Amino acid sequence: MDTTTPEDLLSKIEDLKSRLSEAQEALDAIKTGSVDAFAIRKDGKPEVFTLQSLDYAYRILIEKFSEGALNLTPEGLIIYTNNYFSKLIDMPHEKVTGSYIFDLISRECLEKFQEHFALALHGCSKTEITLSVNNKDIPVYISLTSLQPQLATVGMIVTDLSDKKQTEQLITNYRNHLQIQNKIFNLAEEIAHAGSYQLNLQTGELIYSDNLFRMLGCLPQEFVPSIEKYLTFVHPDDKERVLKSVSNATDETVPLQLTYRVLCKSGQIKHFSNTERPIGKPGRKMTIGTIQDVTHQVEHTETLRKNNLELEHLNKSLDQFASIASHDLQEPLRKIQTFTSLLKQRIKKDPPNDTTELIDKIKGSSERMSLLINDVLNFSRIVNMENMFVSTDLNQVLNTTLKDFDLLILEKHAFVRIGNLPVIEAIPLQITQLFYNLVGNALKFSKNGIPASLTVSSRILSSEETANESNRRFNLNRELCYSEISFTDNGIGFEQQFSEQIFSIFERLNNRQQYSGTGIGLALCQKIVGHHQGGIHAEGRDNEGAVFYILLPLTQSAERNHIEQKHMIR
Repeated sequence: MDTTTPEDLLSKIEDLKSRLSEAQEALDAIKTGSVDAFAIRKDGKPEVFTLQSLDYAYRILIEKFSEGALNLTPEGLIIYTNNYFSKLIDMPHEKVTGSYIFDLISRECLEKFQEHFALALHGCSKTEITLSVNNKDIPVYISLTSLQPQLATVGMIVTDLSDKKQTEQLITNYRNHLQIQNKIFNLAEEIAHAGSYQLNLQTGELIYSDNLFRMLGCLPQEFVPSIEKYLTFVHPDDKERVLKSVSNATDETVPLQLTYRVLCKSGQIKHFSNTERPIGKPGRKMTIGTIQDVTHQVEHTETLRKNNLELEHLNKSLDQFASIASHDLQEPLRKIQTFTSLLKQRIKKDPPNDTTELIDKIKGSSERMSLLINDVLNFSRIVNMENMFVSTDLNQVLNTTLKDFDLLILEKHAFVRIGNLPVIEAIPLQITQLFYNLVGNALKFSKNGIPASLTVSSRILSSEETANESNRRFNLNRELCYSEISFTDNGIGFEQQFSEQIFSIFERLNNRQQYSGTGIGLALCQKIVGHHQGGIHAEGRDNEGAVFYILLPLTQSAERNHIEQKHMIR
């Protein structure tokens, strides 16, 4: 049984009238094109239904935009979007429509977007944000505009900034790189005591680097650079020469390169080396230049010049000493030797007691003095003689040297063995002196009653042997190929602790009465070998003999050394 009352029926009739009125308004809006879509909530979720209005041309234009276009409800629901926006966020069109715009904004930009969206509900707003869709961030520029009173929605235009951001990042990276390079360049200028400048030949504008100001004793950018201002720093005695060079520099075909003096702000005199080069194509309007402070180099060169003059003076004094040693000092000794010989002959028939012995001592002393003078003279003559290096057969030099010892070899019953020696680039006279001293030592320091023995051999050192630790002390030229020549004897030898001491001038290990000599021979050998870019060392055992090793390069230059090595390989 129906229990509906008249009041219930009247209430339902009023509700139906209200719904009918809303439906009529929606139909009127659709007819007039006031709405593009409407949303119906179903099961708690909104469903958007779009309509094709009479403004078809307008829709086509929106779809052709190269920017995203959206229509948003006040709650942020997307009720319309063009295809560009769908492609931008890589999401199907039907999925974009009906979603909320807030879900497409990155967390970092969400609060910022909400503030601008709230402003756009009653006006307009613009900003940059980042969309975040499918783990992909997209930088965009958005323009939000309220469409009221015509529509209760917000229009949103989206511009993709990805390319712009990439370009900005490239520019930022390039700017950072340029700043680093500028810092490196400035540091390099300070270390090199150099400055730089650029000159615009058309406008006359001149730009200095900071360090060029410092080189002049000024603070960076202390004054406006100009040619006239720079010339005020140039030394008066050099100004005319610099002016002439500057005048020529205005001719684009003439490069500038000169050295001159400047007077710094503090009054200090410096030497500058100036180099200028054109940049750009022919018909240039710009030049760049560098200026280096070469004061230290100039002063060093001047010091070397003075030292060379002093050395030349000392060499002349040395020549005078050699002349005195070979003539003036020798002359009294020759007279002493002559007179003692005459005196000895006169008193030979009836000599006083011990007279002959005293005369022999005088004669022996004068002979040792003469030998000492000759050795000192030979030692002082080992000077720079590069132009006297020639191809020298060491076999020939040694055989010639041995002839001078024929009598002593017979006296000592010596046996000499000679291996094959190389041909090297050397000064023959000095090599002869070298071999003479080494052979003489081997015979002089032989054992009494035992035949002397001397073995001379040679071998080519490998590059590893040349550079090893034992040979490093000689500072050998690693670009050269070295031969090791050994002199091995069976004489009295020496204790190994004296292996360095024996090469010191005037140094003797043995009794002068038993073994003659001046103590200069091995020092002379060391000096000769050093003059040939070589080295010498010795090994010995007391009363068991000694071995002297001489290291000599095949040539005095790397290029000729290479040719010599190829010749030896053949």
